[in-house]
Amino acid sequence: MVTEPWGLKRGVFVNARGQRCIQEDAYMGHLGEQALFHQDGRVWLIVDDEIYEPPSFGGAITAAGDTFEELEAELGMPQGAQCVLREKATIRARGDDSGNARAADHEA
Repeated sequence: MVTEPWGLKRGVFVNARGQRCIQEDAYMGHLGEQALFHQDGRVWLIVDDEIYEPPSFGGAITAAGDTFEELEAELGMPQGAQCVLREKATIRARGDDSGNARAADHEA
């Protein structure tokens, strides 16, 4: 779950198909319910080096890659699933994240 550090909420939750599957600043219980009951427990928070902060409760990095394709392969996503990650990177580069509908204090 993403409860702290708050900066991690600037990432994007993706399911096993590489699709954004839940609003990142949603209530923690809702995040867990969505992951377990609607995504077969396979949800990852994707962040880049600019966003990443180690959480105080520990946890491991599941995958790391220099490209979306490398990350997709390490996570075992279907080939071509990185489309949401490319879209998110493009939106962030433009400075417009209005389509993500989350609280402004969680945005970069």
